[in-house]
Parts: sequence; structure tokens; C-alpha cells
Amino acid sequence: MLRFVARRLAWGIPVLLAGSLLTFVALRMTTQPVTAARRLRIDPAAIARYRRELGLDRPLLEQYAGYVARFFRGDLGTSFTTQGPVWPELRTALVNSIVLALVAAVVYMAIGIALGVVSAVRQYSWFDHATTGLSFVGLSLPPFVFGLLCIVAVGTWYQNLTGASQPLLPFVGGVYSPQTQGFDLADRARHLALPVIVLSVQQIAVYSRYMRTGMLETLGSDYLRTARAKGLPERRVIFRHAFRNALIPVVTFAAIDIGALAGGLVVTEQIFGYQGMGKYFVDNYHNADYPALLPWVMIVILFVVAFNILADIAYAWLDPRIRVG
Repeated sequence: MLRFVARRLAWGIPVLLAGSLLTFVALRMTTQPVTAARRLRIDPAAIARYRRELGLDRPLLEQYAGYVARFFRGDLGTSFTTQGPVWPELRTALVNSIVLALVAAVVYMAIGIALGVVSAVRQYSWFDHATTGLSFVGLSLPPFVFGLLCIVAVGTWYQNLTGASQPLLPFVGGVYSPQTQGFDLADRARHLALPVIVLSVQQIAVYSRYMRTGMLETLGSDYLRTARAKGLPERRVIFRHAFRNALIPVVTFAAIDIGALAGGLVVTEQIFGYQGMGKYFVDNYHNADYPALLPWVMIVILFVVAFNILADIAYAWLDPRIRVG
């Protein structure tokens, strides 16, 4: 098992470098911080100094190598927009996105996997038909549409029906109410509620379909028929044998899904004004804030590669045959 993990970690290093290089080049080609500085009528001498500080006067590969070296030394640079260190604002955005992503992942994975298992065990029942129909509805609702519907429901409709002066749930303003001082779990939960619901609707549909398909394939396999013939209880057959093997494709999707969430949820965060990685990227991209965008790229790549390695390790735990494949 240790050799398997070591091989996956070794493969992760070139993948990390290749992915970060591609995204670095793409960002460099599409973001023009000097042009933005000229548009703001900044002094030409200051612009020239700014080019030298960013290394924009050097070859592209040299810029990349220098930035990677500084990044792993912990030097994330200075924001062009705020003239302050990049890390404090980026750290806040990263923590906010991780909190939102983890809470949403727990909700939609638990519900989606449970629905998928029950649908497979009770194939063609009314429950199976109902969850299949609802999953198509969930897949058909884009986050920006469902998010706006949720805002109208907890705001305009709720206030018109009840005569309340405040919406049922806060839907703008970020992670806390303006009057909140310090950490307030109840207020944080109220601000998380709508983004989590919007994120979960489509994902519950996806995970329930994946889990149902995996369970149906596993339940019809020869080794499960043998287990039943040996007299094992049906509950043990389903949860000890079928469920574990059906999780393998779900783990694949979950690793990619959760790893990508580190990049933020652009649509959801923009709708609700949530200060996460997605909103951070959009705001700084509009400002052509090159120093603030580069660490964002590296952190997202790190998360994606790390979670794919974790997925490989999870495969080996779920199916030991993969370790020697």
C-alpha cells in the first residue's frame, strides 16, 4: 500500500507542474495588468517599475520558474489593486469556499448516495420512479436560475405572504450580517443555508444517479448471488459487499468535484455575494490584478491534484486489486 501511495505522489508532481504551467500561460495571455495600469492613468515610470517587479519584461518560462519558486517559499506577492499582501484576502476567500464546499458536499453526498441506494434496492418502485423524475428536474435547473428563484421565495414571496419586514433567510451580504461581531455560528449558518441549497440540488441528482447505476450493476453480479446462496443476510449483502464496490465510481466523481470546489463556485458566490474563491477570481480578473490571480491558480491546481491522489488511494482501499494493477 505504501508503494502504491508513493507512486501516486510521484506522478502528482509532474502533473502539478504541467497543470500550473498551462494555467499560468493562459492567465498571462488573457490578463494585461500593464494595460489596466495605463487605463488608470498611472505614471509611466511607475508602470515600468511595476513591469520589472512582476517580471513581465523577462521570458515567459523564466517568469513561471521565478513565480513557482516564490510561491513555495511563501511569497505570494502584493496585490496591484489593494497595494497590500495577497495572502490575507486569498486566505479568507479560501476558508470561506472550503466551509461552503464541505457543508454542501456533506449534504448532497449523504442525500444523493442514500437516494441512489434505496432506488437501486427498490428498483421500479414508486420511490425509484419519483427520485428519477426529481433528479431530471434537479439536473435541468441551472444554479443561477434556482438561486434567483430561492431569493424570490425567501424574500419577496415570504414577505408578501407573512407581512414580515425581513426575509426568511439572508441572501446578500456575504458570510455574516453587518451587525455581527466576531464568530456567530447561528448567523453563519443562516448565510450558508441558501448557497448550500442551491449547490446541492443538481449534485443530489448527479450522485443519486451515479449511486443507483453502480448499485444495480453490483447487485446483479455473480459474487453477490453466491453470497446470497451461502445464506448471508440481505442487509449484509447490500451494505457490506454491494455498497462498498458501488462506491468506486462515486469516489472518482467526488474527488474531482471536491477538488474543483477549491476554485470557488463562481455563479453561486456572485449571486449571494459570498466572499469565496469564485468571487475573488472574478473581482481580481476584472481588475487585471495579475499578482492576486497567480496564487489563486496555484492553490486550485494543488487542490485538484491532491484530491485526485486521494481518489486513487480510496480506490486501493475499496478494491485491493487496484493496488497491484
